[in-house]
Amino acid sequence: MNNDKKSIPPRLAQRLLEWFIKDELAEEVLGDLDEKYYYSIKNKSTTRAKLNYWYQVLHYLRPFALKNYWSNSNNLSMFNNYFKISYRNLLKYRSFSILNILGLSLGFTCSLLIFLWVQDEVAMDKFHNNLDRIYSITSREYTGHELTYTGYDTPGLLGEELKKVFPEVEHASNISWKEWHNFSSNNNEKIIVGGFYAAEDFFKIFSYPLILGSRENILNEPESIAISRKMADALFGGPEHAIGELIKLENYDELKVTGVFEDHQSDVSEKFDYIINWRFFTQRNEWIEDWHNSGPNTYIMLAKNTVAEELRPKIKEFIAKYDTKYTEANHMELDLQPYADRYLYSKFENGKVAGGRIELVSLFGLVALFILVIASINFMNLSTARSMRRAKEIGVRKVNGAKRISLIYQFLFEACIISSIAAIISLLLIGLILPYFNLLTGKQLDLPINSWSFWMMIIASNLIVGLLAGSYPAFLLSSFKPITILKQTVKNSTYSVVLRKSLVVFQFALSTVFIAGMFTISEQMKFVQSKDLGYQKDHLLYIPLNGTVAKNFETFKNKAMELPGVESMSQTSSHLIHLENTTSNVKWAGKDPDAKPVFVVSSIGYGFSETLRTNIVMGRDFSRDFNDSTNYIINESALKIFGFKEPIGKSINMWGREGQIVGVVKDFHYNSLHVPIEPIILSFKRGNRGGWGIVRVDPNQTIAAINNLEKVYKEMNPEFTFNYHFYEDEIGLLYSGEEVVKKLAGYFAFLAIFISCLGLLGLVMFTIEQRTKEVGIRKVLGARISQIATLLTKDFVKLVFLSILISFPIAYLLSENWLQGFEYHIELKWWFFAISGAASLAIAIATVSIQAIRASFINPADTIRSE
Repeated sequence: MNNDKKSIPPRLAQRLLEWFIKDELAEEVLGDLDEKYYYSIKNKSTTRAKLNYWYQVLHYLRPFALKNYWSNSNNLSMFNNYFKISYRNLLKYRSFSILNILGLSLGFTCSLLIFLWVQDEVAMDKFHNNLDRIYSITSREYTGHELTYTGYDTPGLLGEELKKVFPEVEHASNISWKEWHNFSSNNNEKIIVGGFYAAEDFFKIFSYPLILGSRENILNEPESIAISRKMADALFGGPEHAIGELIKLENYDELKVTGVFEDHQSDVSEKFDYIINWRFFTQRNEWIEDWHNSGPNTYIMLAKNTVAEELRPKIKEFIAKYDTKYTEANHMELDLQPYADRYLYSKFENGKVAGGRIELVSLFGLVALFILVIASINFMNLSTARSMRRAKEIGVRKVNGAKRISLIYQFLFEACIISSIAAIISLLLIGLILPYFNLLTGKQLDLPINSWSFWMMIIASNLIVGLLAGSYPAFLLSSFKPITILKQTVKNSTYSVVLRKSLVVFQFALSTVFIAGMFTISEQMKFVQSKDLGYQKDHLLYIPLNGTVAKNFETFKNKAMELPGVESMSQTSSHLIHLENTTSNVKWAGKDPDAKPVFVVSSIGYGFSETLRTNIVMGRDFSRDFNDSTNYIINESALKIFGFKEPIGKSINMWGREGQIVGVVKDFHYNSLHVPIEPIILSFKRGNRGGWGIVRVDPNQTIAAINNLEKVYKEMNPEFTFNYHFYEDEIGLLYSGEEVVKKLAGYFAFLAIFISCLGLLGLVMFTIEQRTKEVGIRKVLGARISQIATLLTKDFVKLVFLSILISFPIAYLLSENWLQGFEYHIELKWWFFAISGAASLAIAIATVSIQAIRASFINPADTIRSE
């Protein structure tokens, strides 16, 4: 034997040895060894060296001893008995077993689905190799000493300059907002996809998997582009044919394919199909050269061993030496945020991170926990309620010598068996439900059956639920005294009754909160869908303007207006649902020189108000009858900032271009109702590149209008694909997250109340079973069915009513907190919660009354015969 192995603690070695010595095989083998050592160990008098020696002996004997343990001891028989008793009780008490298993399996299913969703959310963007060194640059903008903006918009020159100035920054890249473009290859294949412009370091910072190309030089040339596998397949027939080929952007600019990356998996938060070199973007957007302008995002990767907290104060005032308009009152500050946090923590308040998607993730996590708790409560309630039916079994077993600890083990074992059956059923249910759940949430979730951590989680949660849910029944049942049980004087303790009632109250309080939350979300979404946005969103579509159509929009418009079904048409430089361009470079007579209000800016064409059907409250829309090339239209919010009593004809200067206000449009929502309407300045759209066409169609000829528009578009633009979208659909996408929450809240509320009713049903069945003789006697004495049903129902109704009263303040606080995420939202009304409570109460009464009425119809002769 090898005595060089690591020493073990003497007490541990001694206990291990004693355990083996108890077996006859160990006694026999050890008896043939040195008796002096054998008895010294057995008598607990030895040295560390001797114990280590015997540890090696035990290591050698272990397989024989374990085999002997299972073959010669009573342990296997004990577990066999546990299985037999559990199996017989499951069959004997079928109703309770079914309710327990059904409740737990639904709880497991719901919780596991949410767990998979939460796990996917938490894992988003976590696959990058140097994640701990990647940071997003955040900015805080101050106007007139007041904080007016916190977010990710930064100057377009920032990334490269940070890399030059700070040795702590190993790689840096600016990145544009996402843009959708039409691409075509030399063989005339076309595709419309979305992507970004980014600097050369982009693929050095982020670990998106490359199929072809080198991270060191993939974007080194100004006209270079990296494309996805999907894009390579569509344009060139595969990645291997794409490298080095030329690709046309909007049939105008030629770009060279220098790399192909793999299509994104579900763990990427912002999916894209192309990355174009940043210098290509800056050459076509001169405003990037001004440090006072912002919009792009900036990412950096720190050098190894760099402490982010030491870099943070260095970059705070970094822009001061570059921005010529930088003042103490009006300036931008920079900060760092770990890129790993960006997806879940993208909401800012008072210049600091204040949550974001993590709030939804946390909420769903709590929902999963609460539903599992509700299901576990069912088990505890039903197990303690049926304790009287197992009293004799416990008494007989105790008289025959069963110890309390063995009874506790037995009941905990039964709880774990039920929990295990429920877990297996839940896995089967998830396999059936998961495709529909993915469709609902827009995810690509699957059961990670090849992951050992997943199975460890399943086993651990199964044991925890089984042990926690079965602990109180186990200790309660095992505490009964044999003499009391056999004399049939055992009764439910006051503590047991109070506990069961408290758990019922807790269950239905949670269920009512879920119903109230579902009702609040539903009403808010109805409000969002029906609110007047300041323009008519239905039968309004937009078309990306490309190529000849963009250059000759008026020709396209004149042809379109002759088509049946086309009522009016205009154009804009920006998508009206996502107006993101802003400026503070606006001057006017009487302006406070220290004030730097921020305006949203966009440009529009003729017929804008007619097409959108917005209200011009003062002045007019842009018209061909006037020279409006330098004039402006503002909204009511902008008018409040200007302070003009008679705005029409007043001069303003934006970006050095003097013009007059010719119209004031009523405030309209250009973004979601999460954000307030900001001041807008609309200029006349000049130039012939890009933008969007806005078309209002006749609701009775929508399909015909779209088909005719496509024909005209292809006549003018044969090299481009006709593409259109309805504004109503795009607005719906702004609330896609809330729609998912609404649907899930409805399902969760239903499951919560259903599981709670399962537990209530079990308690009612048990109560009725205990009071069958009482019911029979009352019927003999003349009690009516309605009286008996009321007698059996009223106690449970009181509990549910109490739970509703408890749930109201909790539901109100949670609903109010959720609504605060909307700038425009409904007001909570008392009847929201009254309806929720009434729904819970009605469902509970229906559950209890059905069983109570059934009991009242039982023939008294069958129930009191033994009396």
